[in-house]
Amino acid sequence: MIDGGLIDDGVRDSVFPLIDGKNIDDLKVVDLKKALGLRGLKKSGLKGELKERLRQDIISHSVESLSDTSISSEKHNGTSTILPNLPSFKPINHSSGFRVYSTEGKLFCDFFDLAYDEAVKWRKNVFKIPSGKAGKEFIKLQSQWLSKFNNEDSFMGISLKVFMTLPMILLQKPSVSSKAKEHSQALSHRIKWLKRW
Repeated sequence: MIDGGLIDDGVRDSVFPLIDGKNIDDLKVVDLKKALGLRGLKKSGLKGELKERLRQDIISHSVESLSDTSISSEKHNGTSTILPNLPSFKPINHSSGFRVYSTEGKLFCDFFDLAYDEAVKWRKNVFKIPSGKAGKEFIKLQSQWLSKFNNEDSFMGISLKVFMTLPMILLQKPSVSSKAKEHSQALSHRIKWLKRW
C-alpha cells in the first residue's frame, strides 16, 4: 500500500488509485482486465495501456465525486462557514495535447481544483519535510509550481492550488506512529507517483 493506510479511504482512492487495496502498478494483467471490464472499459492492449486506462477512469470518477461533496455556499447546516478561496486568474488554455506530467491537462487542473477545495477541510496530519533526496525533490517540486504563478505562465490559474494542495497530499503521515525514515520513503514514492500520473 502506498500510504500505509492512514489517509481516509475516499481520499486515498482519489489521490493514489487502488483496486481491492492494491496499487494499480502491482496488479496482474488479468486483474487489470477484470477491473476495466467492471467499469465497461476496453480490456485489450498492453499492460501499460491497461494501467493508464484504469488510472484515468478512477481519477475522472474521483474528480466527479469530489465535486458532488463540496460545500458550495457559505451556509452549511445553519452555520456560517468561511470557504477557502484563491484569486481567479486568466483561464488556462486546454488545447489538445496539453499535458501535465503524463496526465491530460484539463483532468489534472480539474483534479487539483477539487482536491484543493476538499483538502483544506482535512485535519492536519502531515509530517515535516524530511532532509535528504526526497525532501529536496519536494522543495524543487513546490518551487516549480510557485514559479509558474510568479512568472504568470500558462499554469498561473491552477499553480497556487497545486502549490497549496501538494503538501496536504504528499506529506500525509503513513501511519500514526511512523518515523522519519518511513516519511522519507512515502514522500519519495508519492512524488514518483505524481510524475508518473
